[in-house]
Amino acid sequence: MGGASGPREARISGLRRLAPALAGLALIAAAPAAANASAWNFKKGEDQLILTQLYDYADRSFDPDGDAVYPVDFEKHELSLFGEYGLTDTLTAVTRLALQDVYLEIESGRDTARGLAASEVGLRHALWRNDQTVVSAQATVILPGAGENVTDIFFGEGETDYEARLLAGHSFKWRGRDGFIDAQAGYRWRGGDFGNEQRLDLTLGYKVTDRLTAMGQGFFLASDKSKGLNRDYMSARGQLSAVYWLTDRRAVQLGGLATLAGENIIRERAIFAAYWIRF
Repeated sequence: MGGASGPREARISGLRRLAPALAGLALIAAAPAAANASAWNFKKGEDQLILTQLYDYADRSFDPDGDAVYPVDFEKHELSLFGEYGLTDTLTAVTRLALQDVYLEIESGRDTARGLAASEVGLRHALWRNDQTVVSAQATVILPGAGENVTDIFFGEGETDYEARLLAGHSFKWRGRDGFIDAQAGYRWRGGDFGNEQRLDLTLGYKVTDRLTAMGQGFFLASDKSKGLNRDYMSARGQLSAVYWLTDRRAVQLGGLATLAGENIIRERAIFAAYWIRF
């Protein structure tokens, strides 16, 4: 850029210095919600609310070669609300809100935020289904807030993003008990000068007892070719959780998440507890 350095240039310079640690800070915000949004739609008039309390921290960040060598001090407390409502038998409205208190410090600086993070509003439509299998499509708008918004930028910054997602689910029986597989492939168009993202979420669930369901999940993300200030990044995260149904419409969930591999991304460790309500 030509001319004298002003506030915007100083902000950009600070972002570049913080870049190894800032990459990927928005990822964990969607994890528990992604775990609960499935390919199956709710019937007309039915809905579900999931209130989640999450604690997340990181002390290392992956470099471009996939080695966790950069020291960071990252901590986040988050309270989120995820909701689904059946508009028709084939069309479900999806939304997510999250309040956050987030902190990041590395040798070259720090970044903090408190307040509403990125909010999501979307629609999921069932394209095809039978007794065991469903294929759906989902469109989502991601609106920025005061906390984490998108990957690789300061807290509280970012623009409106859009995501398209194809979802497929299949239920099965094994040893007389129910299970399911859910696979989702998504593409997120990011506003401004930041690269778009490819996403893949996989879930395997199995009813251990009539009331207890165990879930194992994988969340994969990769950036498109860099543009503007954004750099290439990748992450592979694993999540394990258990959902216990207190009644037919009330459940509690406990789980943990960890970044298993990455490039230019922080190495997250998180635990969460959730309360499910169906109406």
